[in-house]
Amino acid sequence: TDRLQLLYLDLLRSLKNGKTRRRKGRVLHALEVLLRDDMLGAHLTRHRWVLWHTIALLLHGVRDNAVKQDAGQLLAAVVTKVCERGEEAMIFPMLSDIVCTLVPQVGVQSAPGEQDSLLGIIQTLVCNASDSPAKLVAIEKLPPFPRDTAVFETMREVSKGKSLEGEVARFCEASEHVPTEVNKASLVQLHDQLRRASKALPELVSQAASVRGAGSMWGRCIMKLISIMRTVQSDDVLQLAGRCLGQIGPVGFQRQSLAQHRLYLPLVTSILGVRTSGRSPGTAKAELSMSNCVVGVAMVRKLRAYLTDDDVKVVEAASELLKGILRLPEWKAALTDESEDLVECGAALDEEAREFLTPFLTQPAPAPASTLSARAHTEVVCSRSQSLVWSPLGLSYSVWLMQLAGGMCACDDSDAVWRLCQRMSGLKLEFAELIFPSLVFGVYLNARQDRDDQPLRDVGNALQQALLADARVDVEPLRMALDVLEYFRLFRLRVLRSKEGVKSKLWEEVLAWKTCFWFEIPYVVVAEAALRCGAYLTALMYMEMRFDDRDKDSSTLAITRGTSKFFDTSLHVPGSSSSPAAGGAGGGRVSSVMGHWDKDQQVLLAAYRQVEEPDGLIAFNKRADFHAHAITWEQGGEWVKALGYFDTLLANSSAPAIESAGEVRRSDGGEAGLFSSLRDVGYASLCLLAAQHLANNKQPGSSEAVLEAAWRAEDWNIDLGVDGGEQYDAQPGFNSSLYRSLRELHQVLSSGGARVRHGLDSVLKHVTLARTRAVHDMFSQNLQSTKQSQSMLARFQLCEDVHEFAKLLLDRDAPQEPTPSKAKVGAFQAPGGAVDRLVDKWKCRAKTQDFSLCEPASCLQRVLLGLAKCESKLVEHLCLAAKAASNSGNLSYARCAMHRLQLRGSRDGQVTLGPGAWCLRAAKLMWLDGQRDKAVGLLRQLASFLSAKEGRSQQETRLLSRALAANASWLSISRSEGWREIEKMLKESVRLLDETSSHSGRNAAALQETNQARAKAHFKLASFMDTMYSREQDDVEELSSKQADQQLQATLAALRRVTGPEAKPLKEREFRLRTHLREQEERQKLKRAFVIDALKHYMLCTVYSTNGRYQSVVFRILHLWFENSNIDAVNNAMCEAMEVAGPSKAFLIVARQAVSRLEQEQSTFQTAIRSLLLALLQKHPHDMLYHIIAASNEIRGARTTGGTSSKVQAAQGLLQQYKGSGSTQNKLVTQTKELVDAYIELADIRPDPTKEKPKAGSDYTSGLTKLRRIRWNANEGRVRMPTLGEGATGDGSPDQLVSRFGEKWTYPGGITIPKKITCFSTDGRAFTQVVKGGEDPRSDAVSSQLFSVLGILLRGDVACRQRQLDIGTYKVIPLDPTSGLIEWVDNAASLGVVLGASMDPNQPSLRAKYNPTGMAHKDSRTKMDAQRKKPVEEKAAALGEIWKKTRPVFRHFFLERSESAQEWFSMRLAYTRSVAASSMAGFIVGLGDRHTGNILIREDRERCGQLVHIDLGMVFDQGKLLPIPEKVPFRLTREMLDGMGVAQTEGVMTRCCEETLRVMRENKQALLAIVDVLLHDPLASWKETSSKKAAAQGFEAEDGCSPDAKLVRRSVQDRLDGWDRGETLGVEGQVKQLIRDATSVENLSSLFCGWAAWL
Repeated sequence: TDRLQLLYLDLLRSLKNGKTRRRKGRVLHALEVLLRDDMLGAHLTRHRWVLWHTIALLLHGVRDNAVKQDAGQLLAAVVTKVCERGEEAMIFPMLSDIVCTLVPQVGVQSAPGEQDSLLGIIQTLVCNASDSPAKLVAIEKLPPFPRDTAVFETMREVSKGKSLEGEVARFCEASEHVPTEVNKASLVQLHDQLRRASKALPELVSQAASVRGAGSMWGRCIMKLISIMRTVQSDDVLQLAGRCLGQIGPVGFQRQSLAQHRLYLPLVTSILGVRTSGRSPGTAKAELSMSNCVVGVAMVRKLRAYLTDDDVKVVEAASELLKGILRLPEWKAALTDESEDLVECGAALDEEAREFLTPFLTQPAPAPASTLSARAHTEVVCSRSQSLVWSPLGLSYSVWLMQLAGGMCACDDSDAVWRLCQRMSGLKLEFAELIFPSLVFGVYLNARQDRDDQPLRDVGNALQQALLADARVDVEPLRMALDVLEYFRLFRLRVLRSKEGVKSKLWEEVLAWKTCFWFEIPYVVVAEAALRCGAYLTALMYMEMRFDDRDKDSSTLAITRGTSKFFDTSLHVPGSSSSPAAGGAGGGRVSSVMGHWDKDQQVLLAAYRQVEEPDGLIAFNKRADFHAHAITWEQGGEWVKALGYFDTLLANSSAPAIESAGEVRRSDGGEAGLFSSLRDVGYASLCLLAAQHLANNKQPGSSEAVLEAAWRAEDWNIDLGVDGGEQYDAQPGFNSSLYRSLRELHQVLSSGGARVRHGLDSVLKHVTLARTRAVHDMFSQNLQSTKQSQSMLARFQLCEDVHEFAKLLLDRDAPQEPTPSKAKVGAFQAPGGAVDRLVDKWKCRAKTQDFSLCEPASCLQRVLLGLAKCESKLVEHLCLAAKAASNSGNLSYARCAMHRLQLRGSRDGQVTLGPGAWCLRAAKLMWLDGQRDKAVGLLRQLASFLSAKEGRSQQETRLLSRALAANASWLSISRSEGWREIEKMLKESVRLLDETSSHSGRNAAALQETNQARAKAHFKLASFMDTMYSREQDDVEELSSKQADQQLQATLAALRRVTGPEAKPLKEREFRLRTHLREQEERQKLKRAFVIDALKHYMLCTVYSTNGRYQSVVFRILHLWFENSNIDAVNNAMCEAMEVAGPSKAFLIVARQAVSRLEQEQSTFQTAIRSLLLALLQKHPHDMLYHIIAASNEIRGARTTGGTSSKVQAAQGLLQQYKGSGSTQNKLVTQTKELVDAYIELADIRPDPTKEKPKAGSDYTSGLTKLRRIRWNANEGRVRMPTLGEGATGDGSPDQLVSRFGEKWTYPGGITIPKKITCFSTDGRAFTQVVKGGEDPRSDAVSSQLFSVLGILLRGDVACRQRQLDIGTYKVIPLDPTSGLIEWVDNAASLGVVLGASMDPNQPSLRAKYNPTGMAHKDSRTKMDAQRKKPVEEKAAALGEIWKKTRPVFRHFFLERSESAQEWFSMRLAYTRSVAASSMAGFIVGLGDRHTGNILIREDRERCGQLVHIDLGMVFDQGKLLPIPEKVPFRLTREMLDGMGVAQTEGVMTRCCEETLRVMRENKQALLAIVDVLLHDPLASWKETSSKKAAAQGFEAEDGCSPDAKLVRRSVQDRLDGWDRGETLGVEGQVKQLIRDATSVENLSSLFCGWAAWL
C-alpha cells in the first residue's frame, strides 16, 4: 500500500509539473496502462481506497484544461467498469467530489465529444445507477445543479424536491471547498427558495431564533453564508451570498452572537493523567507526547481534504504528514479499533475515513524523541527577536502566523509530529491556525514534565507584550492570542469536569493555576485586547475571572446583601464600620479601595454597550454622572432622553462624549450622539443638518453620516463632489453607494421612462458596491457584538430591497406575470400584483421583527414607495411603521411617520387624504399622548364616514369594526358614555367582522386573519360585559333583598295597625323599600345578562383564537360560570355556547378543575359540566382520560372494595358513555385504566419496617408485575405517552405511544420512596418518569398548573418575550388521592449537588473544587442548628462567620460548562432571568420550602442555567405555618447572587423581576380568576381542616370554597396590589423590598438549618 500511495503521488506530481500537454498526456496514459495491469486494475473494485485515489487523481486531470478530455474519458471508463461489475456503491462516497468537479467543466467551451463524456459520467451515477440507500444518501448531499445550463435538466429533476427547510439544511451541511460554479448554483437555489418563501420566512426564522438562538438552523445558515463570503474569492459568489443574507435579514437571536469559533485540535484529558486505569505503564514523557498524537484526529480529517487540493505541494505535504502521524502505534490502533480516548473527544474516525487513509499506514520505526528539556526548548523559541517572531508588526497576518507556527514546529524536538507539521504550516494558513494553540499547549506539557513553570511564563510575557498589550496590533493576531488562552481555558474546565480525575494530581495542579491559566497575564489586559478586536463577550468573561482572582487574594470576605457595591458611587473609608473590609453587611464583592474600579467599569461599560443587553447597563445608573445615564438611554432606545444630554454637550464642548468604542474622552462635543438620537426618533431632516454640521467639523465618518441622512430625508440634491469626497470615488462607503443607487433610481423614475436599461444597470452597480462594502465592513468587525452583527445583516437587507424593487420596476427582460392586469407605478407599468406581493413581504417582516431591527429597512421601504409614487401603499406602510414604533415605545418616531403621511396628503394647504386606516393610527397616537377628546372625535368621524359609505369593501368593513371597538374601549375607560351605547358599538363591531368572515372564501391566510380579528372583537365585548358584571358585584348594598323583603312585610303589618299622621313615615319607608327591591331585581337581571353575554363571547373568543393569545380566558370563563352555577340561565347559556362552537383546546388547562365539580346529581349545572367534559373527552381523549380516571379513583378504597361516591359514579358514567361510542374508544379506555392501575401498584410499594431503608441510587424490581405485562406494539397500543411534557400536542401519533417499561426501578431519594422508571415509546425512545405514593399529588399538580399559566402570560408579553422570561415546569398527573405520575426533568442537577450539599465523593461540587479550605456544608449546618433557639442577632452573627470562612463559587458553574464566551454569557443570562421570573412567580403564589434540593438547574446546552422548581406542594404561604416559619419571599442567597456576575441584583435581575411583576399586575384579574378556580377544588389538607376551622371560628363555607381559600385569595390579591407593611408600593419599590427581604441576614439566619441559607 505504501508503494501504491507513492505511485499516486508521483503521478500527481508529474501531472501538475508537466509543462506541455504531451507530457501530461503521458501521465494519463501510464495510469491507463496501470489500470489495465494487475497492479491497479485488480485492486480497483477490491479495495475502495484504490478506487478513491484513482478517481481523485483523474479529477485533478479533469480540472486541467490541457488534458481535460483525456482525463474525462479515462474517468468515464473507470466508472463504467465499476458499474458493470455492480460495485457502483463504492463510488457514491465520492459522488459529491465528482459532481462538484465535473459540473464547472461542462459549462466551458469543450472539444467535440468532451462535454458528452463528462455528462455521461454524471448521468451514469445520478440517473442510471440503481436506487440504493447509499445512492439516496449521496444524492441528498449533492449541491444543486446550475440552472443556466440546459444539459443538467435531467439531473435537476432527480435531485429536486427539497423543501425550504431541507434546502437550508443541505446548504448548511455542504462543504465550503467546492468550485465557484457549484457554490453559485447552490446559492442561486437557496436564494430562490428564500424568495419564494419570503412571506413565511420572517415567522420561521423568528420562531427558530427564539427557541435555539444562533444555534438554530437559520443561525447556522447565516454563519455558513458569512464563512463562504470570507473564504471564496469570487465577486459573484459574494454577491449571491449577500443577497441570501438580505432575504433572511437581521434576526434577534435572543442576545446570542453570530461569531464563529475557530477550529483547533480538541483536547483529550484522559491522556494527561485524568484517567490512568487500564493503561500500560510508561514514562510521563511518552504519555505527554502521545497526547499530541491522539488529539490530532481533527488534523487527520483536515489533511484528508488536502489530499485533493489543486496545489501539488499541499498534497505532498499532507501525504508526508499523514505518514508521520500514522507511523505511531497509537494511530494505527485508532484506525483499526475505536480508541477510548478518541471516542471520548468525539474524534473517532469513521470506516470511510479509515479506508481512505489505508495507503498512508507505514511500518518505519518512530523517530527518536529529542533530549531537549522544556527550558531549552522554550529558550530556542523565545530567544528570537520578538519583533520577528512574536510581534506581528510589519507583517501580514498570514505571513506572521505561518512563520511563527512553522518556527515552533521546527523547535519542538519533543514530538516528531510537530516537526512534520512545519512544511504544512508554511503552505496553509488555516492549518497554522488549527495547530497554533496546540503548539503553545505543548510548551505547557514540556513544562509540566520538567516541573519548570518559567517557560510558560516566558510565553505568557511574549503574548502579553507583543500581542495583547500592544495597541498597534491588528485584529487577527489578537484573536489568535485569545484563541490560545481559550484553548487553555477549555483544557482546565474539562479536567475539572472529569469525574474520573477527581483529586488526581493533574486535577489539583489545574486548580492551583494562577492568573490567566498559568500565563500570569492580567485579566484586564486580556479584556482590553478583546475589546480592541471586537470580542466583547470575551471581555466580559475575563472581567468576571478578574473578580474571582481578586476574591482569592482578599483577606476578608464581606457578606452579600443583594446589591453590588461595584456600582455604588458612595465612598468607603477604609477601616470604618461601613467599609467592606470591616465586615459590614453590604460589601458584596468589592474592594474597599474604590480607585481601582474606574478602569474596570470602563471595560465593562464598553463591552455591555455592544452585546445588545440593555438591562446589563442599568447597573451603571448608580453612578452620579450623566454620561452613564446617556449610555443607558442610548442602549435602551430612550432617544428623547439621550437627545437632551447630547444637546447639553453641544453647549459645553468640554464635556465627555460617548464614543463607539465605549471609552470616555473629550470628543466632538456631542454631534455624533445628536445625529444618532435624531435619526432613531425619526427626525430625518434635522438629522441631515446634524450630519452636515459633522462634515463641516471634519469629523471622521461624517460623509457617510451625511449620505445616510440624505437618503432617509429623500434629499437627492447632495453634491457628491463635496460631501462624497474623492475617497468615496476610490472606495465608496456603504451609505455612499446606497445613496447613489437611490438617486439613480429617482432620476430614472422621474425621467418618464427614458434610459431605463442604463438606469437599471447603474442602480444595480451601486447596489453591488454597497453590498461589497457591507462585506468589507463585516469582516473588519467581530460578530460577538450582537448590535454590530444585526447592523451588518440589516445592510444586506437594504441592498436586497433596493435590488428587488429596481428589478421589479425597470427590468424589461423579466418574465411577465401570469395575470394580464398592470399596476401603474409613476410613469411605468409594473406587473400586476408584483408590488403588492413585495409590500406584503415587507409587512410580514415588520410584524415578526423587533422595530429596532427592521427600522432601517422600514425607512428605506418608505423611500422606495415614495420614489415610485405608490401613494396607497405608502399610506399603508407609514401606518404600519407608526404602529410598530408605538408598540416598541418609540412614540416620537410614530408621530413623525403620521406627520409625514399627513403632509404627503396636503395640497396647497388643504388636506386631500381621505378617511382611512391612518385615522385609526393617528387617533391611537393622540390617545397615548393624552389628547383623549381629539382621539375620540377623530374615531367618531371615521366611523360616521365608513358607516354612511355604500358598497364598503371588506377592508373598509374591518376598519370600521376596529374603529368602533377602539372608540368603545376608550369611552369605557373614560366613562364618558353609557354602558348601553358602548355595548351597542362593541356588538356592531362583532357583527361587522362576522359579516366579513362569510366573504373570506377558501383563502386560508385571509380566514385566519379574520378569525384572529373576530377573537379580539369578541374578547373586547366579553371583557366589557365582565367589567360591568364586576362593577355590579362591587356595589354591594348594605341591605340584602331578603332583609328588605322582611322589613317591607313588617312595615305593611304596621301600616295596617296605624292610620293618620303616624302612617306617613311608614308609607315613605314602604316606598323606599319597594324601590330598593325593584332596583335589586333590575340589578340581578343586569348581572345575569352581563355574565351570560360575557361567557358567550369569551367562549367564541377561545374558538376563533388560534395563536394561544387568549388561552388564559378559560380561567375567567370557569370562574364566572362556577360563581353563578346556581342560575339555570347561565348553565343553559354555557350549553348553547358549547353546542354552537364547542370547547376549544384551551379548556384542557382547566380540565382538572372542571372534573372536580363533577357530581351525579341532576341539575342544569351538572348537565353543562358533563357536556363540557364529554366534548373534551371526544376531541382530546389522551389528555382527558387521566383526569376522569383519577376522579373515578377519588375514594381510596374504590379500586379495591368497590366503594363509590357521587363524583366517582359521575366519572364512571362518563367513561362508560365514551367507551360506548366505538371499539377504538373502548380499547383506549381499557388500556389507559390498565396503565393507571399498573402505576398505582408500583406507587403502593412501601419499605418493610423490618428491613433496611432503600438506598438512594439503588435499583429494585418489586411492584412491576402489572407494568411488565404491558407490551404494546404500534398496532396494538392506543395510549399516548403520558409525560410528553408541558405543551405537548397531538392525540397519539404512532411514535408517541406507550410500548413497554424497563425491568427495574431506581430509588432517587425521598421520604415517600418515589420510584424512577423508564417507559419506552413504540419508536424506541425512552422517557424517564417518577411514580410517587403516600401523599396527595394534587397539590403539586395545582402548583405546576399555576406556574404553567404564569409562563403563558410571560410569553404573551412583548418585553418579557424579548427577554425570554419563562418559568420551567414539569408534568404532574394525579392517579388517585395518594398516587401520582411525574415527569422526570432530564439533564438537570439540584443546587445542593452543584454547590456541595451532597456528600458524594464521585460528584465533586463547586465548593470542593474552588473553595476546598472553606467551612464544609456539614459543619455549617451543625453550627446553624446550634443557634436555633438563640436570639436573631446571634443567629445573624453565626451566619456571618460562616460567610467569612467560605467564598461564593457558583459563578464557576457557567465557566465550567461553556465552550465559548458566547455560551458563557448566554447561560449566565438565562440563569439570571430564570431566577427573576421564578422568584416573582413563587412570591405571588406563596411558594415555600425552597431548599437546595427543590431547585434544579438545567445542564443541557440549549437551556443550561434555567431553573426548574420541584416539590411544589408547599404553596399559598404554607411555609409560614411551619414550626420554624420561612421569612424570605424566595431563595436568593449569596451563592445564587454570585452566579449573576459582578452586578448581582443590579441590572438584569432587578429589571426582569420588574417586568415579570408588571405582567402579573397587568393580568391581575386573570390571575385571581385562576386562583379562584383552583381554590374551588381545595387541596386535601384543606378538605380535612376547613370544616373544623369554619365551625371553631364561626365561619360558614360558601360556594364550595373554604375560609382558608378566601384568605389565600386575599393574600394573592394584596401581593398583586403591592400591599406591604401597611403601604402600597409600586413595581420598582416592591421589587426592591422583596430583594431586601430575601437577602436579609436576619431573615436568612432564622430559617431551618436544612434550608442551607449559606449556599
